[in-house]
Amino acid sequence: MEIRNYKITLRFDGTNYHGWQRQVGYPTVQEAVERAAAQTTAQVVHVQGCGRTDAGVHALAFVANFKGESNLVPERMRGALNARLPDDVVVTDCEIVPEAFHAQFDAKERRIATRRGTGR
Repeated sequence: MEIRNYKITLRFDGTNYHGWQRQVGYPTVQEAVERAAAQTTAQVVHVQGCGRTDAGVHALAFVANFKGESNLVPERMRGALNARLPDDVVVTDCEIVPEAFHAQFDAKERRIATRRGTGR
């Protein structure tokens, strides 16, 4: 097996979460994704997000990445993660990216959508 850097795009309903970033004693999206990735790869996984969100915030295309020792092709990784994630968090895309890729530092744009979806 080789170590791969998986870039995932997530869609989530943040109603049941205290934001993206892991917080002791509170459910977070990062914690849910890390748990699913750890179950999939059978190893401790740290997932890097493109940024943070506040409690209750939803996302349509939140990019994250994690490194893991796995032979799973992206489509199979996406399916395996989705099988282990709660229904309100979905991996919509998965790809293998160069080792140096980091979701936060390589982000090119961040956009907040308004209720009408027009963005800022």
